[in-house]
Amino acid sequence: MVAKKIIYLLIFLLVIPSVYVSRGQDKGTPVYDEKHEATVRLVLVDVIATDNKGNFINDLHIEDFLIFEDGEKVAINSMDLINFNMTGILYPERKYIEKKTIPVQMKRKNRFFIVFDSLNTIRRVLNRSKDRILEKLIELVKAGGEIMVFEITEEGNAQILQTLTSDEALITQAINKASGSIWVEKTRDDLNVPKIWFEDEYRNLVNKYRIAELLRENREKVLPIKAQFEYMNRMRFEKSLSGLLSIMNMIKAYPGRKALLLISGGFPSLSLDKYFPAGIYFTVGHSDLNAAKIDDPFRVLGKNRQRYGEDIFENLIQFANSHNITFYTMDPDIYLRHVFSDMAFDSFFNIAEYSDIKQDELSKLKILSAETGGFTLQGANKYNQFQKLLESDLQSYYELSYYPKRKKADGKYHKIEVKVKRPEIKIRHRQGYYDYTDEQETSLLFASASANPGLFRAISFRAQAVPFITNKDKYRLWINMALPVKDLILGGNPNTYFKILKMNIRVDNENGEHAFNAQLDIPIKLSKNQRTRFKNARFYGYNTCSNELKLKKARYKIIFSLYDEETHRLGTVEQTMSVPVSGELRPGEVVCAVFGYLMETRKRARSFSLSGKDGSLLVDKLKFHPLATNQFYRDRIYLFLQVYSDNNRSHLKPHFELTNGDVFQGNLEGRIVKESWNKKANIRNMIIQLNFLKFNPGEYFLNIKMGDETLSEAPSRRIKIRLL
Repeated sequence: MVAKKIIYLLIFLLVIPSVYVSRGQDKGTPVYDEKHEATVRLVLVDVIATDNKGNFINDLHIEDFLIFEDGEKVAINSMDLINFNMTGILYPERKYIEKKTIPVQMKRKNRFFIVFDSLNTIRRVLNRSKDRILEKLIELVKAGGEIMVFEITEEGNAQILQTLTSDEALITQAINKASGSIWVEKTRDDLNVPKIWFEDEYRNLVNKYRIAELLRENREKVLPIKAQFEYMNRMRFEKSLSGLLSIMNMIKAYPGRKALLLISGGFPSLSLDKYFPAGIYFTVGHSDLNAAKIDDPFRVLGKNRQRYGEDIFENLIQFANSHNITFYTMDPDIYLRHVFSDMAFDSFFNIAEYSDIKQDELSKLKILSAETGGFTLQGANKYNQFQKLLESDLQSYYELSYYPKRKKADGKYHKIEVKVKRPEIKIRHRQGYYDYTDEQETSLLFASASANPGLFRAISFRAQAVPFITNKDKYRLWINMALPVKDLILGGNPNTYFKILKMNIRVDNENGEHAFNAQLDIPIKLSKNQRTRFKNARFYGYNTCSNELKLKKARYKIIFSLYDEETHRLGTVEQTMSVPVSGELRPGEVVCAVFGYLMETRKRARSFSLSGKDGSLLVDKLKFHPLATNQFYRDRIYLFLQVYSDNNRSHLKPHFELTNGDVFQGNLEGRIVKESWNKKANIRNMIIQLNFLKFNPGEYFLNIKMGDETLSEAPSRRIKIRLL
């Protein structure tokens, strides 16, 4: 990867990863008192050198190597021999521009990352292989290594089963958690079962969204068997690559070469035309069914279109190469089972065809490992091969470096070729790297956080989106955040006068279809006076709003991703948002309730409109600043309500009561400060002042009813609050 580095005088290196996007010393290491800092770009190339028997060659010198970028020879800046068998890491020969050779001894931990692809791996096959896999991993731990375990679940989510550890018991526990899938084979078994095939109805489908809808509603009665199989393959392909992208985004900041063992039954093939007879597909929109995308995270690379599987897979490999991530892939199954299958397929899908498809799926594992400088472990001999890797690849490698001729990232892919002058030596290395711009890096990071928010919890913050009704079935998303002051705002460099946080907001409907996405900057001034003010605050409130949207579904999933470029931390918040459906509302029903504070302004604004500048609610010469959480002090808190009203009914008044669980605590008086009726939306907007002083601090439920003197039939709204 092209990384930004600080180079100290006398050649002491400190790696500093850096990502930015514009809006739309261990003991024993020599320490030098005098140092000069300069920001440079350096490309690292890790090389595995072995003889014909797979034994690592450890006596190569810098003069033995040649490096070419895009076919043009480049000058090698340094060569380090990384050997985890030694105390620390020995650099026997390091050659720099200054033509000095200085032996330096540093420590770097041998980290190994395991990913169980339980989405594409048969459960019984995986369970049968766990003991052998664990046996080899424990050998690595005993040699001084650390292991981190991930899983891509059957639902398609990437999760951490175990953080980096050398504890054998914890590693064993994590590996036993990996589940595998019971429906990988079931989707193939379904091909044997006669199904109802409404071909005419299938041919009338016009796009993939209708296909997805019918699959969810009654897929066995509507779609042909092969179409079902292909659709499921595409879903698994998208989820598999999305999970891998998220995991790579999480581990990419670790220094040096990152060895990753992917245990998988293979990636689904999306090009099945050659295996199926002509005429069994529906003709309109065939490309939609075969196309795949991972939330199109690689859109930033200039391909703003629907992506095909091979295209995305190539980008995934380029991303791994760009961050020194080397894949070792293992199929826990055995090859012969794929050739002599015990499954009986009908005339549409025979044994030979299934074998070809399976080998195509496994070939992707070979490509992934070969093009990232790794190795593929398949067949009955795979555990012996794994043992050989423990003795070679996972113990030693050469780390070469050179300076690219470009002074800044160009956002393009560049091929790398390494040659060794000594004969009969085999080498493996990454085939190139994408010189990502900062904008591209951050866009990919946000794509990963949106797909697998559970992996990114380094920042703890609060956020919510509220559907603010503007017209019939039209809304603006009112976005309110509470950012921790001590950890986030003041947790960086105390001499920084200005800080920018990056926020991405993704909204999907209940069917997983994309509805809204936005990236924004949150600028924060950190002058001396401002820092003094912040010291007395727990949270920094930030509010904004979207443009007017037409939301058609009742429920939406929202992922807030917050990135601190100063500390390189990323945090996420997940929310399920309910949107009121106008045809199902009753008079007096509360459809929006937000707590906040009221301030006077000099300039009069349109009543009950959202400000695009600071996200406040404008009401005449007042500003309502919303809270991201329902936590507030007991005096002078305000509540904004939107209430469904099919006419200008002034007799509908708000009534409040407080409960602790189901235990009544008392009634609460509310004074209406401002109100108006939105005739187009049939919505009454109102701001109400509340006073909770007679209640003790603690957690309660606020029950709201809108009605006249009789409240028995009035709709109610229950909100959990915390009084401070």
